[in-house]
Amino acid sequence: MRSLEDAISSPPGEVTVSTLSFIHRHGYRITLRTGLSVSAKEIYWPDNWTNVTVDGRFSAQFEHTLLVTKTGVEVLTARLESSPGGPIHSKFDR
Repeated sequence: MRSLEDAISSPPGEVTVSTLSFIHRHGYRITLRTGLSVSAKEIYWPDNWTNVTVDGRFSAQFEHTLLVTKTGVEVLTARLESSPGGPIHSKFDR
């Protein structure tokens, strides 16, 4: 099985979700990491994890952990009770 990162890798500006169809199984946990940047070029710090824009422009990174359930997807990422979330209904039921 391919890694999730391989499955969802896309060129900048593109979002691909069709490649995720193989992971729609009850009990799977998925981590989605998205990054937004005003700059086209970025560099990584020596920790090989932190990346910054070359020109110091704004960027942001978000991460959410999801659990595939029999009825949809549940957002597991810590959030306030008033935040949106909870079960997200999907078209699959496996």
